[in-house]
Amino acid sequence: DFNDYNRRFAGQPRSIMERIMDLPTLLRHAFREMFSVGGLFWMFRIRIFLCLLGALLYLASPLDFLPEALFGILGFLDDFFVVFLLLIYISIMYREFVTQRLNR
Repeated sequence: DFNDYNRRFAGQPRSIMERIMDLPTLLRHAFREMFSVGGLFWMFRIRIFLCLLGALLYLASPLDFLPEALFGILGFLDDFFVVFLLLIYISIMYREFVTQRLNR
């Protein structure tokens, strides 16, 4: 559909649902490129690594917004929500990086 293509690649604002739907594809490409020889430059790689490290530390940390000991399953949902937001942020960074690289 032409309208979908134009909205997706014309730099118009995207809805959160569109970002969520793009998440698997963008993350797959970002991680493949992250570990390739001629892939993403090192600063971008460091940003992605720090985001992933932050997500893992948050999951492992006993300090929490909603502690599992007090809130049960809601405490786990809070952890996964934070990780999910970080994954969306990584996909947004990757999209901007690819767009800037193509515009050079």
